[in-house]
Amino acid sequence: MSHPGLCGWTPGDLSWTELPPTPTPIEDAVAVGWRDRWLVVVSGWSDGANTDATQVFDPLAGAWATWEPFPGTAVFGATGALDDDTLVLVDGVADTAGFPLVHQTWAGHFRDGGVDREELADHPGPARYRAAGGSLAGAVFVGGADRAYNYDGRAYADGSAAEPIGSVLRAGRLSVRAPAQRPSARCRAGSHCCTRSSAPRSVASPGA
Repeated sequence: MSHPGLCGWTPGDLSWTELPPTPTPIEDAVAVGWRDRWLVVVSGWSDGANTDATQVFDPLAGAWATWEPFPGTAVFGATGALDDDTLVLVDGVADTAGFPLVHQTWAGHFRDGGVDREELADHPGPARYRAAGGSLAGAVFVGGADRAYNYDGRAYADGSAAEPIGSVLRAGRLSVRAPAQRPSARCRAGSHCCTRSSAPRSVASPGA
């Protein structure tokens, strides 16, 4: 069973505090800290199936907001990398038989109290499970595995050992920093939330 609990750590006195639970219980989701304030949680596994929920926590207000659902394939074990105000999310695992990897790349631009999303062109190389994500003049994705695996490192599908991926992906800078706004409970009317770009931009390997 997925757990909705959330706790906050205060470095000053080394203490933990119980915070309001997530609206949708979640695990194995993409979670990023935005502008040193908001926690943005996208997709993931929830009580036996993947969810497309996008959940945003504001620790100053002590409250969660729900943004428009993730428009790609709902997955667990995806990787997200936040570059300024843009979260690039790649791959993840479907909740169908054998838990296959999903090859997908989406950008979510956080601005003006909402999120504008676009589907990017497929990234080179295989889909990745639980890669590392970061920012270095654009979103960067490092490593990951070539198949979905359980706690013992063996694939859900056939019990074979999951193999690490030794390559790095980098997406060019996609965002323009906008004035900070408090996220609203949903995308604003007319903001074109959750729409696909008519001309997908690309994600390249380093040096490409």
